Amino acid sequence: MLERAGLRLYLGENKMTQLELFPLRFFVNVYDAASAYGGPEEGGWYYNDYTFIGCYGAFPDFESADLRAKEVKEALKKDEPTVYHMGHGPHDGVNEAGEGDDAYLLRGGRWGKSSYSTFIQEEQGKDFNDYAPYS
Repeated sequence: MLERAGLRLYLGENKMTQLELFPLRFFVNVYDAASAYGGPEEGGWYYNDYTFIGCYGAFPDFESADLRAKEVKEALKKDEPTVYHMGHGPHDGVNEAGEGDDAYLLRGGRWGKSSYSTFIQEEQGKDFNDYAPYS
């Protein structure tokens, strides 16, 4: 048997008799993470919103994915985003007079500085949030 780059070759009588691909089960996905406004209930609440940036590898085993995730996290430390989100735009959270007013916040607007988050998941990444009951 010969293993190389995710392939397992079965050799019999000096010829290949079967080719088996290792399933790529673990994906290293990177997201832009920020807080998003959920609504005014109970004094206002926020949830985490994750925008998919890219997949940085697919691996047959968790250990390989974990090694890659650590490399990606280290590399991304040097390139943290400096975007400061102000809701859906300059009029989010502003009354008719142009004054800041929390009563005018729109649901789903991202607020504050975003950061990178790296996850090992069993599927290629896509946008998600950890709690948005009204979306």
